[in-house]
Amino acid sequence: PFASVELSFGADLHREPVEALLAATSGLSPETAVVLETIASEAGIRHLLRAEQAALDSICGQLRVLIPSTRIEPLKVEPAHGWRMGARLAWSGRHVLLRTDGAGEAAAGLLAALGPLARDEAVLVHLALRPGRPRPLPEPRRRDERTTLSLFAAGSHVEAHQLPAIRAKYATPVLHTEIVLAVACGHAGRGAHLLGRVSAVVRSRRGARGQLLVRRMNAHALQRTMFRRPRRGVLLSPAELVAAVARNEIPVVALLERRRAVGVLETVAAYGGHA
Repeated sequence: PFASVELSFGADLHREPVEALLAATSGLSPETAVVLETIASEAGIRHLLRAEQAALDSICGQLRVLIPSTRIEPLKVEPAHGWRMGARLAWSGRHVLLRTDGAGEAAAGLLAALGPLARDEAVLVHLALRPGRPRPLPEPRRRDERTTLSLFAAGSHVEAHQLPAIRAKYATPVLHTEIVLAVACGHAGRGAHLLGRVSAVVRSRRGARGQLLVRRMNAHALQRTMFRRPRRGVLLSPAELVAAVARNEIPVVALLERRRAVGVLETVAAYGGHA
């Protein structure tokens, strides 16, 4: 069974230590699963970390070294949100290449997508990670050498000019990544809107390979997915993860935790240093 803690970040939450934390996570045993959850509601934003106790102790130890201002507290009460609907996010193809630049823009975009929310609304970003290994690379083919079968094998072939970027990615730690979104709201139309806001931010991280796939889920499928052991998902590097789901929300997260009901414009202004 998973143990859970709640995290509160300080002003030293930046991209480099977050990438180092994810790289350390990739060094755990292959069957280890780690879940990071960001829950937004009218009251603010909460961050939860879930894993088996041994893995949780290891990650918390890394957190204390890499991001010393982080407060780590046992989770006493589970969030009581009735998740109405959700979506699973994934990328097509075997060798995905996402953008690693503009992580600050992605962080600001995600913060804007997570608010403002009404009293009975909440949004969850559920990120499940497992240590991964690079996939074998096929031999590149020129356009005039492709067969009809290879064209149907989506994502299996690699263009020669893409090989250096994929090899550079596979030279770094990689993690099997599963991203699930969930919303609590009054009606389905509002839920679709909230899911679309967050999905649009993640979609903007598309790089040279891989198209974002969004699979909608009802409440039953959502609960089944969130309570089962995470499966192996798309392989992402720490740099891709930080840029894709804004795990480096920088000092504005601490600002959000101190201020209730922060509006979107105020959030973006604070991120830019003008609040």
